[in-house]
Amino acid sequence: EFVLVCGYPAAGKTTLVKEFTDAGYYRINRDLSGGTLEEQSKLAEDFYKKGNNKIVLDNTYITIESREGIIAVAKKLNVPIRCVWLNTSFEDSQLNACLRMIKKTGVILSPQELKDCKDPNLFPPVVLYNAKNKLEGKDKNLKYPGKQNPKTSEGFYKVEIREFVRHWDDEYKNKALILDFDDTIRTSIGPKPWPEKPEHVKILDGRTETLNKWKQKGYILLGASNQSAVAKGLSIEDCTACFEKTIELLNVKIDY
Repeated sequence: EFVLVCGYPAAGKTTLVKEFTDAGYYRINRDLSGGTLEEQSKLAEDFYKKGNNKIVLDNTYITIESREGIIAVAKKLNVPIRCVWLNTSFEDSQLNACLRMIKKTGVILSPQELKDCKDPNLFPPVVLYNAKNKLEGKDKNLKYPGKQNPKTSEGFYKVEIREFVRHWDDEYKNKALILDFDDTIRTSIGPKPWPEKPEHVKILDGRTETLNKWKQKGYILLGASNQSAVAKGLSIEDCTACFEKTIELLNVKIDY
């Protein structure tokens, strides 16, 4: 049997493939051997002819076209081929990519650092977005237009969907609530929809009590805000003063 394990970059394929290697499957992966997907298919053929009759290949295989080569090899050798689709969401894959980066480097790498990085498992956000566009059929260069989820009609005797389950290590013990300031914590009583001066800041009803309840549950509070008004002339000093006034009126510690 050939088994194709596929899904988004950082979907968790390496973890899943261990299930197969533990059961005696020979693993073929570009991160291990390099080369193109066509060369991976040739490796599978060569290793099968050498007596490895159970082979697992794990790459993204995000498009129908990318899977054609290995399906053709399986057909040529008269070997049944199964697809195991790791149905990790785009957002979970993003989180996995960031967690992997932090574990390997201690930080989220900057665009330049990612450009200079030689590790294929550490990649910029565009890699995931490109995969998403291909999977959803939005990429104009697709050989077969439309959604690219694997189907038995491609030549698989079975397509098995595996749901992603996140397991947090013991080191992950904090939990956080991310708060957008404008229209979530505060509103503006000034002439604009956003506060331009500290006296324009008004805390929305019940916010102090509600946030204190979250704090009592052990949540870290994270404040976030996209102040597009700075591009329209609002000074950084006034913007900062409005944040400081928000915290003062809220009377709840925002941790970050």
